Amino acid sequence: MNRKEEVLSRCIDEVLSGRSTVEDCLLRYPELRNELRPLLEIALSIQPPKVAPSPEFRSRLRRRLLDVMAPAEAYQGRKEVTHGWFSSLLSVRMVAVSLLAFVVLSTGTVSVFASQSSLPGDMLYPVKVGVEKLQIAVTSNPEDKAYLHLKLAQRRIDEVTTQVNLSRSPDFSGLATLSAQTDAALHEIEKTSHGDINAFLSHLAESAINQQIALGSIRTENGHDNVQQAMDTLQRVNLIAETAYNNAAFLNTRPSVNDESLEQGRFTVDGTLLSVAGRTWNIGGMVLSNVRYSGEVPAINSRIKIDGLNKSNEVFIIKLEQKNDAQEEVIIGGFFNGTDKSGKTWYVGEMPVNAPEGKTPPVEGKKLEVQGVTQNVSVTITDVKEQSGEERAREQDAKMEGKLSSVDVKNKVITIKVAGAQISLNIGSSKIHTKDGKEISLSELPSMVGKELKVLGLDKKDGTIYAKDIRIDVD
Repeated sequence: MNRKEEVLSRCIDEVLSGRSTVEDCLLRYPELRNELRPLLEIALSIQPPKVAPSPEFRSRLRRRLLDVMAPAEAYQGRKEVTHGWFSSLLSVRMVAVSLLAFVVLSTGTVSVFASQSSLPGDMLYPVKVGVEKLQIAVTSNPEDKAYLHLKLAQRRIDEVTTQVNLSRSPDFSGLATLSAQTDAALHEIEKTSHGDINAFLSHLAESAINQQIALGSIRTENGHDNVQQAMDTLQRVNLIAETAYNNAAFLNTRPSVNDESLEQGRFTVDGTLLSVAGRTWNIGGMVLSNVRYSGEVPAINSRIKIDGLNKSNEVFIIKLEQKNDAQEEVIIGGFFNGTDKSGKTWYVGEMPVNAPEGKTPPVEGKKLEVQGVTQNVSVTITDVKEQSGEERAREQDAKMEGKLSSVDVKNKVITIKVAGAQISLNIGSSKIHTKDGKEISLSELPSMVGKELKVLGLDKKDGTIYAKDIRIDVD
């Protein structure tokens, strides 16, 4: 055992016995501060109840641990180059096994298993959280670790819903970990192959939708802000999943579900594709620079509608639809992000457009639909529509966006594709309409397979997802 491992072992013993704190150890060994802190904090977070396992149990556990650790010790004998002690997977795994041994010896196997069903405030809950941290520490495969992070995020939501179902006062503090767990999962999945990434993104999108539905059903007066913050986070999760699924380069920007500016960079442009020069596109006079698109570029002079995201000075095309109509009108949608210093340029979804004459800029953060015409390969704005207060309120409900994949008229069920995931909805009591408010009958839907739609007011009963409102994007 080298000096660093001896220091870590000594500090763990001192922290667990109460002779020192984490900070005491870090002060004594400042040169190892960054390496020691993570595992010491795991050790400190485990506060099991005091029980006394039998000597026979201790002996059996010791033998089992030695069996587990023997291959690792044999591996240590190989002469291989490592880049820093803490980057060695072997050391992390051995320390995690040692910590896990401490948990089991202190609480007993029964207590560890019993802790898995505990809830915030229960005596065994700290053991449950401690074991979760050890699971993360001992998991080496990036894909496995990514899915584990998502599983733990789901567990925090399940705990809140269980507390509500048991008529207990819910503890919403665990919801604050959703963003950290999801970002950690995204970071891990970046290390895997492209195929693995797409399967993960499909799982991520479907999980986020189900989590929104679960949270939407438990809003209480005292926890409204916590739940709404979690809902906003999950909607950003879906945006990241959909963008990355359709444009793998997006993950290179290291997107975070904590980044509230992601929504501000979302935009749509509906117009004629006038030119494509390298990564610069001109759509109806709207110039898009640094475009990232993984599909086949449409023919020049074709009418297209794109759904995109501005991030890190790049435009990521999430969806592209070719249209048959030959309208000259250009339609741009997105959040209003302010103006330039002169006030002559507005930013909609972070896209620059010429300010319309005689129009006062709206409040920043308003969702707009800007209509214009193409003149001399630029856009002249002719009309501006703002999202209504009622529409904004409905946007806060559980929602999803995707492509209509299939329609079962008899059973009143549709299937929507979201980041590769196929999600079925019962629409027996749904209001179905176009974005202009024109009602659409269920019998008309089969002819609209392949169209984009937005679903609001999601609910789930007996395993079936129901939708209150469906807006389908048709001309």
